Amino acid sequence: MPASPNPPCRHAAALLLLAAAPLAALASCSISSGGAVGAPETKSRLAPPAKAPDADNDDDEDDDDGDALKAAYADMSRTLGTVTNVPVRGRLVRESGPPDLLASTPQKEMSQREIKRVPVEIVVLDNDGKNRLRLGVTQSDSEGYINTSFPLKAGTLEPGLHTLEVRVSGRRAGRTTARLLDTGFTGLVVRSDVDLTYLDTRFTRKRDMLSLLSQSARERSTLPAMERVFSALRAGAAGGEDRALVFISGSPRFFKRVLEARMTLDGVTHDGILLKPFDDMIMAKVMSLDFGSIVPALKEQVGYKLVHLMNGRMELPPQAGELLLGDDSESDFIVYSIYHRFIAGNLDMAGLENELVRAGLDGSQREPVKTIAQKLRSVLPPSKLVKAIYINRTGSPNSHHAVKDWVVPGLTHYHAGAWPLILDLYEEGFVSKESVAAVRKRLLSIGQAEKDLETAHEDGVKSGFLKRETIALFKAGGSAPPAVN
Repeated sequence: MPASPNPPCRHAAALLLLAAAPLAALASCSISSGGAVGAPETKSRLAPPAKAPDADNDDDEDDDDGDALKAAYADMSRTLGTVTNVPVRGRLVRESGPPDLLASTPQKEMSQREIKRVPVEIVVLDNDGKNRLRLGVTQSDSEGYINTSFPLKAGTLEPGLHTLEVRVSGRRAGRTTARLLDTGFTGLVVRSDVDLTYLDTRFTRKRDMLSLLSQSARERSTLPAMERVFSALRAGAAGGEDRALVFISGSPRFFKRVLEARMTLDGVTHDGILLKPFDDMIMAKVMSLDFGSIVPALKEQVGYKLVHLMNGRMELPPQAGELLLGDDSESDFIVYSIYHRFIAGNLDMAGLENELVRAGLDGSQREPVKTIAQKLRSVLPPSKLVKAIYINRTGSPNSHHAVKDWVVPGLTHYHAGAWPLILDLYEEGFVSKESVAAVRKRLLSIGQAEKDLETAHEDGVKSGFLKRETIALFKAGGSAPPAVN
């Protein structure tokens, strides 16, 4: 039987990253995981054939025994692609039955028993649940992850939401969805951070970090009315656009189920949550005896998010616009500023390097960004595709970098909460007047007063991105006419 992951080691790894546990404790673990993936896949292709297992290392064996495959569960993520490219992402694990997402906590998910290096078949189903199209076969990697894309000929699948079934040894292991956009799509895609942009996540103190490990979806808190804002963004100005929404978070992958469940409770429909491969990164550093760089690697956000944004950009139609949402607590405002200026052509490769240095990335952290940036530049001509950058004012801003130093004139909107945000989204023509009313109603229902809303929108006026004429449309007792631009 293949060796299973060592839960105490993975638990120690999580405590290290969330509560600064001693490196010596991590080093003393009996590590059974294999190779590491420190950044998202940068090539849209099928996964390569697995290397032959090392006969002298039991941990390197493939999980091809019957018991493991019968218990295989494909814990998949929703994805966003085009009608000519279908991304597939998830993890193959041993599960005794369908997971109860509402009972899940990050601590429970730390020691998932991955099923390594086994063939996985991906099939598109029709509306009746019958086979429609066999995309092909890929393979789980040394940590059980599946991260690949299937190219298609134009016309094979129509734009829209498609159900994918994941099969192992001919049996269903799980299902997910892929939203496919037409290659000529010119509408908007929303890409957002999670913590302190959508969820009220406090992680400045060690006890707060440890508390996050044991919290279920019901115990996580949403920032006031932000669930209504994301619903408004999906609906669009016309009210039925069903815009694509993808979240990119620096949280560990073992937060996936809790975040998915929280979004379900909030009624936030999304097209993917991209999370950081903490376990993989820790194991890679431990295996190379590079203990001193573990914590910096886990905390680094600029390079990690830029790679995800650029890789995701190549999975979008070339003329799709983007709305970017983040906050001032870590580095979203830096990431979005660099990303926009690079894809718009304001930064060449040398300029990108300079900005990465200014952001504090060392040489090893800059290389993955430069690699994916070079590939992106080769397939996407410079285009001003980012239509707005929204940065939430959290009250606990980044202590090393100021938002004002990374502002993109005309694009960066530095707001305080949901109310000035939804007003400006309406002013820019991104959401409907009904959505603004829904956010206002929600804020008042959870205890905010008219004075609180006034303070928030006045901050938007002083910041220069919100007009008083827009505010006047939604005064108490008033009714709003059609959107103004």
